[in-house]
Parts: sequence; C-alpha cells; structure tokens
Amino acid sequence: MPGIRNEQAFREAATRVVDLVFTDDDAYLDALPEVVESAIGTPLAEVYMALQEGRSLAELERAVRLLVDVAGDVMSEMPPELAETLRELRFAGRGRT
Repeated sequence: MPGIRNEQAFREAATRVVDLVFTDDDAYLDALPEVVESAIGTPLAEVYMALQEGRSLAELERAVRLLVDVAGDVMSEMPPELAETLRELRFAGRGRT
C-alpha cells in the first residue's frame, strides 16, 4: 500500500467501514456470513480501537492493512456494500498529488 497522502480522508474511510459493521445493535455484524465475521472481526476491532484512541497514522495504517489483507480472502462472501467500502478504504488517502 503506498503511503497516505491525505490522513483525514484515510481516517474517514476507516470510520465508514467501522460504522457500517459495528452498529449499536450488532445486527449488521451478526448478519454477515460466519466466514466473513470470523475473518474481519478482530482486525476491524483493531481499526476501531485505533480510531477511538486517536492512535498515530502509522498504527491505524497497520490495522487497516491487516483488515484489507484478510478481507481480500473473503471478499466474494461479503455483502456488496461492505466489499465496496473496503475497496474504497484500501485506496483512501492515497490520491495523486
């Protein structure tokens, strides 16, 4: 993954993924296929913690990299909305200057 050029855009994209999956009632998470939930649950929790705790960009980027890597293995099993949001996260903040 190339370096982040726009930290705000990167953090916003990470927040969109977290907000999509981690709803107040966990309904979205619980509705995911088991293979998807198992694969992304822990890495997504790390992204959530990095955002909530205001961790450094490098720490957030490491958490996102892990999430994107494991998500790639189960992308075909995901709801389209989640797959698209993860694709956007993969390239967020890396726009051309």
